[in-house]
Amino acid sequence: FRLRLQGLGWHVPETDPLRLTLHTARSGLSGKEIAGLLRQHQVECECSSRDEVVLMVTPENHPRDLERVIQALGKAPDGPALPALPGASCIQAMTPREALFSPQETIPTFQALGRICGAPTVACPPAIPVAISGERFGPEALAVLAHYDVEAVDVVANP
Repeated sequence: FRLRLQGLGWHVPETDPLRLTLHTARSGLSGKEIAGLLRQHQVECECSSRDEVVLMVTPENHPRDLERVIQALGKAPDGPALPALPGASCIQAMTPREALFSPQETIPTFQALGRICGAPTVACPPAIPVAISGERFGPEALAVLAHYDVEAVDVVANP
């Protein structure tokens, strides 16, 4: 199935045997748009972001379920690639232990510039924290969080 999608132009990396990840940037469509196409064909993805769609396949899936995915996606569009994200480096301001055990508050992501991460927020996909506990949020980190639709973060409460 993975090879069939690759033959249609989709970027499908090797991952967990029962997890199918489609990287969508080369198609010119967002993962959210592709999730909508799949939904129109009665296929629900595990999760989607701007760049990816993740589908889970189980032994309970019938071959016709996979055919619905092919029907929904068809040949990968040859659209303009979505712009790449900037790297997001954060500066360590306190140890992870200090940050985790400090009083925390949840604030809107757009207000987190310069604040210290209390507990990491992980968007799925890619399920990689942008900042870990004790790191100070910089502008690049906030751009990455906004990219993945993270609306709120836990920060160390101001003394």
